[in-house]
Amino acid sequence: MSNKTGLDFNKRIFKSTIRFLFNPDLSFFIIFLFVASIGLSGKSSLFLGSFLFPWFLIIVIVLNLPILYLIFKTDFMSEDVKVNHVLEHGTIHFLKEQHGKRKRIGGSALTDGFRIHGKVTPEDISQAFGKFREALRNKSKEIAISDFCGSRIPALQGFSLVLLILTVAAFGVFELDQISILTILLINLAVFFISKRFLSRWFQKKYTLSFDFKEAEIISINKVIKKKIFENSPVYFVKTRIVH
Repeated sequence: MSNKTGLDFNKRIFKSTIRFLFNPDLSFFIIFLFVASIGLSGKSSLFLGSFLFPWFLIIVIVLNLPILYLIFKTDFMSEDVKVNHVLEHGTIHFLKEQHGKRKRIGGSALTDGFRIHGKVTPEDISQAFGKFREALRNKSKEIAISDFCGSRIPALQGFSLVLLILTVAAFGVFELDQISILTILLINLAVFFISKRFLSRWFQKKYTLSFDFKEAEIISINKVIKKKIFENSPVYFVKTRIVH
């Protein structure tokens, strides 16, 4: 195995590990197991649980520091970034329509444009952008709402934390038998998995996307250097002009 092949393999392993650790489903299950153990062990374990929970919470927070950064960034996302986020999502939608849904194509939005990474060409990007712009004229906004957007991570992480913290608080306040506790835990699972797609799409509409513009066009598409861990070569910066 050559040094370059070995390096690429290590990078893939590292990326896969990061994706696993920051998966919102994993975070939910970690906290869910803690809450379930507290509830099913009875009130005798609540004192121990209340002692351990702050330390447990610190571990969860440390594992999700990039998520907290994303939440902070989202709160201060400018209008132009939100518009370019729409343009990025829409362009990727049509790139995947052309190259296949399993093609690894991603991106990120900036104030003056967006980045696209994956094995595509500037011509592919330009054509996909044009198709999306036509779709917007036909009021097809849903195309820009992605089930794979990174913004779904803080939304789902926050939702699962609130849901399960309220659950463990209920275990401490109310006298519940084992059947009631199991029922509540099963409801937690159902609520999380049934609502997560709706929640992630709602979060995008509310906080990270903006359709408040009249027109958008590409000024230039230039190949740039990789800057982020999850970017795959080649990487292009698509400079845009937005008319509000």
